[in-house]
Amino acid sequence: MNHLLRCIGSLVYLFVRGSSKVEIDKEKGVATKIYQPRFLIKLLYWLAFQASFPYKANIDALKVAGFRRQIADILLRYHYGSHYAIAAFLGLVKEGSGYGFKTEFIRGTAPRSQDEARQELKELEHFFQETGMPVWSITPLNPKAYQNVIRKADGSLWIIDLESNVVSPLLPKRYWLNCLREGYFPPFDDICFTRLRSYIAKEKEELGEDLSEKLERLLCVCEESTRKWQEREVRIWSRPLRVWLKAKASFSKLARETSRLGRDFLREGIENFLLEKRISLLKAKQLKNWLESEEAKPLLRHLGVHLGITLVPFMRLGLGSAARLLWTVVWRTKDRLDYRRGKINKTRYRYFREVHSLLVMVFTALPGIGAIAYIFARPIRRNADIFYIACDQFLRKISRGWYEKLRIALLIDILRLVSIDFSLYLFVVSWALGYGTAYCFLGRHWWTLAYITVAAFLLSLTITLLLGILKKLAKGS
Repeated sequence: MNHLLRCIGSLVYLFVRGSSKVEIDKEKGVATKIYQPRFLIKLLYWLAFQASFPYKANIDALKVAGFRRQIADILLRYHYGSHYAIAAFLGLVKEGSGYGFKTEFIRGTAPRSQDEARQELKELEHFFQETGMPVWSITPLNPKAYQNVIRKADGSLWIIDLESNVVSPLLPKRYWLNCLREGYFPPFDDICFTRLRSYIAKEKEELGEDLSEKLERLLCVCEESTRKWQEREVRIWSRPLRVWLKAKASFSKLARETSRLGRDFLREGIENFLLEKRISLLKAKQLKNWLESEEAKPLLRHLGVHLGITLVPFMRLGLGSAARLLWTVVWRTKDRLDYRRGKINKTRYRYFREVHSLLVMVFTALPGIGAIAYIFARPIRRNADIFYIACDQFLRKISRGWYEKLRIALLIDILRLVSIDFSLYLFVVSWALGYGTAYCFLGRHWWTLAYITVAAFLLSLTITLLLGILKKLAKGS
């Protein structure tokens, strides 16, 4: 495979050869590179980005190239000391209708072949991928990468050319993935800013405050120049990718917000129980810790989504139940597919099945109570206090002042005396009867829900008390 890639790379080089010339002033120690791209090079770039070759006359692209060299040199000197370095960018010079790219002239000898420098090129490639820097000029997949480095008399290896002459697909898989995550397609000398900032944050203590701030300043101006450069180009192939990345980012933000909504809903319920002295301070702390646990995160996110769906006005016209059910079915299907593809293990899959259970699906389709359907998932039902706190909080929110009058807190406390599964069964039956009765005789008014709630809990309470009395009588006899 590598041999095939090298052959393809050699063919690419045939088209690239002669696309630039270098003028060297040894007295001043300056090398000036002037790009003269051939027709095929310009055609490939136009097909990729629908614009002219950038290093010829795009001032922002040339500025990015200069900033890129500075950033890469700082990173190499930090990580490798003086063993690796990059020829410094010295400025731009006007050349006809374009610009010349002035760099420091490095005295030394070039490797005689790719094999002679292969090990060092691989090392540089690995480091550049880790930091999110572009790799075409130094990757062994580039058959002429050895011509882009110079070895000085002290043994140090200097990169003298970091700019690409052609849009090439022969890039390492990891760099491809980094660019796709940034929205660059196809890649062309792109810095993956997210990955680079992550690397700087990880190494901040070792880099030191001054070097970290210098890198951040360079990143800011480089990112701004990159934005200006790419705004001049159509880049039709990148647009669908960037739309997808924006949608994904929006979804992630929504997931965080909905998770916070579900957590705040239950945290408020815990605070109410604590203020009313229905649980101890120690128990409240344990429950709050559970809300921050890994087990609770998926539940809170989906609970928050269902609460959010219920808050949307037009979702109250009957669409809310369908939307909640669709959400749960989609996630249950996704978890099944992830398990079959090996993305999650069997234990994790069983947990997700308990979260998106058939019981939860039934409750998502019920009007009103569907907003808190995920409290009927087994992980929450295993935590009795959280289950009853959620029920109490939901009834407190929808009762519109009837919570105290009907003494719903007392009803909840009585139901806490029996098992959750039994309470759940009673609640389902009484809710269904109450909703059916209210819908037939009372219509869809705000107090319909209050009637359903009262009917459900009164029926549940009555049956619970009767069973408790029968149980005592049976023991007495």
